[in-house]
Amino acid sequence: MQNFFEVNLVQNSDTSCINPYFPSIHIKTDCDHTAWFHIVVTNSEDIELQEFIDAQKESYPFYTLEKDFYDAPTWRYTLFSKPLSFWKGRAYAVKIDHNTKTIKCIGGIQWGFTLSYFHFRPQIIIPSGLTTQHWEQDWLIFKNKLPGYSKKN
Repeated sequence: MQNFFEVNLVQNSDTSCINPYFPSIHIKTDCDHTAWFHIVVTNSEDIELQEFIDAQKESYPFYTLEKDFYDAPTWRYTLFSKPLSFWKGRAYAVKIDHNTKTIKCIGGIQWGFTLSYFHFRPQIIIPSGLTTQHWEQDWLIFKNKLPGYSKKN
């Protein structure tokens, strides 16, 4: 799987932002795509938050149908109470063909943050490209939300 992405990252958002101190990401690609999928994996004690599809209700299970991917996660925490120690997002640009009911993965980026007792603020997980194996694994989650659709190689 080839990745042709421009990634703009803010390691720690300003206090005036909706996610103060947390990272924010903007991913762009000129590759032909029609949507973005986003899977989040954490080590939260809440089982429902350990692996989930990150999406708005109106575009579910897609994160967005827009050209670019933006995300600005935030979690409530204190110095001595951290609900998780890592948050990893896997964002995939995909091309949907509603006529053939297929979805083709264009490529993806993994990114995120860690919360630790040794740091006051979230620490960024440097973005990296995703592999075909990541897509195969995550497709198993997405396909259950898209009855009748199959992945296109």
